Amino acid sequence: MGRHSMRSPLILSSETISHLMMVAFSPQEPEPKSVRARVILAYAGGARISTISRHLQLNRPRINRILDQAMGMGVLESLKERRGRGERNRMQAV
Repeated sequence: MGRHSMRSPLILSSETISHLMMVAFSPQEPEPKSVRARVILAYAGGARISTISRHLQLNRPRINRILDQAMGMGVLESLKERRGRGERNRMQAV
């Protein structure tokens, strides 16, 4: 028998679940967005993080980051792409 999770459960409304289902299984959505939706749906459905990592072939720290963002920013807001480091803006000489 495993340990109980210290992370709080993720409770979703029916509208949020239907939106996540559309994103998770839509061929038009970018792959990272659909993966985030699948992780959130699986965790809200009661799956353990290690089980999610095995089935979706992701590492546990990435799943933890996805869930932390979903709980901190909100589920639908966490699906959006965020800017990475990118290149620094360079001032052009006039």
